[in-house]
Amino acid sequence: MQIPDHTNTCNHDTDLPVGSLVIEEPVTVLTNILLASVCFWVYRRIKRELSGHPVNRLYARFFLVMSAATLLGGIFGHAFCGTLGIAWKLPGWLLSMVAVMFAERASIVHTGQVLPSGLLAFFRWMNIAELLVLVTLTLASLNFFFVEFHAFYGFVGVVGVFESWHLYKTGNK
Repeated sequence: MQIPDHTNTCNHDTDLPVGSLVIEEPVTVLTNILLASVCFWVYRRIKRELSGHPVNRLYARFFLVMSAATLLGGIFGHAFCGTLGIAWKLPGWLLSMVAVMFAERASIVHTGQVLPSGLLAFFRWMNIAELLVLVTLTLASLNFFFVEFHAFYGFVGVVGVFESWHLYKTGNK
């Protein structure tokens, strides 16, 4: 299997000159700022309106860290990607991976009430191990593929499977 090369993702056809400053991929940057704002808004709503249950705290962290990741990704990874270089995409990439880990952890903890305690401990450990492996691969390769893979694996393979199992075992939607 060949891993796609996403290291040179800047599209200079859409640059927006603002005086001596050039903002690259302005539509993507605007989208990232809007998404970061929505994530931060959701974080604030969870903190204000939901109980301090561990699952709610983990999802609040997911939205807070994803807000920061999306904002940094928009600024460093898109607006100035040609000027700053590929390494400046890492703050957004790595924070997004940590955010996905919080969503995975939330679903593991949520499903923990219907899992044997030994299995719950195993999945908590695996949650950290898979994050460390994929972060290491991302840092070593500077390739966005591992960030994409982590998001897919995290939301489909972990959150989707664990929440489906929880629904199956409890019937609680």
